[in-house]
Amino acid sequence: MNKHHYVLPLVLLAFCALPLACVHPMSPVSPAPTATPTPVSPDTPTPTPSTTPSAWDVVAGSPITLQSGINYTATYIHLHTGATLVLEPNASYQFSAEQYFTMDSGSTILALPSSNVTAGSPNLGTSSAGAGHGGAGGSDGLGNAGGAAYDSSTLPVLRGSPGAAGSCTGGPGGGGVFIYVIGASGAATLNGVIDVDGSASNNCSTTPPLSPSGAGSGGTIYIGANSIQGTGSLTAQGGTGLPDTGGANNAGGGGGGIISLGAHTANNFTGTYSVQGGAATAPAQPGQAGSFTFTTN
Repeated sequence: MNKHHYVLPLVLLAFCALPLACVHPMSPVSPAPTATPTPVSPDTPTPTPSTTPSAWDVVAGSPITLQSGINYTATYIHLHTGATLVLEPNASYQFSAEQYFTMDSGSTILALPSSNVTAGSPNLGTSSAGAGHGGAGGSDGLGNAGGAAYDSSTLPVLRGSPGAAGSCTGGPGGGGVFIYVIGASGAATLNGVIDVDGSASNNCSTTPPLSPSGAGSGGTIYIGANSIQGTGSLTAQGGTGLPDTGGANNAGGGGGGIISLGAHTANNFTGTYSVQGGAATAPAQPGQAGSFTFTTN
C-alpha cells in the first residue's frame, strides 16, 4: 500500500472547484471552540468562532452539536470515553491538531446525512435509483441507472449525495470528516467511532403505493498524520433502498463512501471499517462498495 499518498494539506487545494465542496487545510482557519479549563464540558453552548484554544478535551455528557463552516483547530484534540460530537448536515468538517488527535474507546463523531446536492457531484441517479460516491448507486426496479462514482479514493474532497428524487426527496447522503495532525511527529489515535453513513430512501406516500425515492451514498472520512493507529470503527456505508409496496419500482441502494488514511511513517490502524453499498430489494440493485485506502510513504 506504499503509494506515497500521504497528503500535505496544500495538495488538496488542487482538487477544490467549489469552496463548500472542499476543505482548505492551509487557508486561514476560523477559531475552534472557546478555551476553558481542561476538560471542556460537553454541556456548554455550541462553540462559536472566538478564540483558538491551546487544547481541546471533550468529555462524557450530552452530545455537542458543532457549527458548520468552521475549521476546528487546536494544539491537540482529545475525545474522551463517552464524548459525542454531532456534525450538522449539508457541510464537511475539518479538524486540525498540531500534536495529536485522539478518540478514546466509546467516543463518537456522527456526521448527520445531507439532503442537498453535493457541489460538484450531482450523481443522484434517476427516478428511484441510488446515489453514487465511492461506488456507483444501484439501479431502481424499473432499470433506471444509479448515480456514478465520483471523487478521489486517496485524496477525497467531497461528501455523499442524496438519492434520486422520484416523487419526493431522495435519501440524504453521508457527510464529510477531514482530520489533519500537522506536527512533524503528530499522531492520530482512533479507538472511537466515526460515522458518515448515507440514509435509506424516503417513502413518498404514507399509503401504498409508496414509490420510494433513491437511497443516499456514503460520505467521506479522510485522516492525514505522521502516524495512525487504533482499534475503532470507521463507517461510510450507502443507504438502503426501500421496496415499492404498490409496484415494481423498488428503490436502488446508495453507493458506499470513501475512507482514506494517509500516514507518513506508520499506519497501524487495526480497527474495523465499512464502505459497503446499501441493500435493495430485487429487481432493484444494491449500491456498489466504496473505497478504503490505507497508505504510508
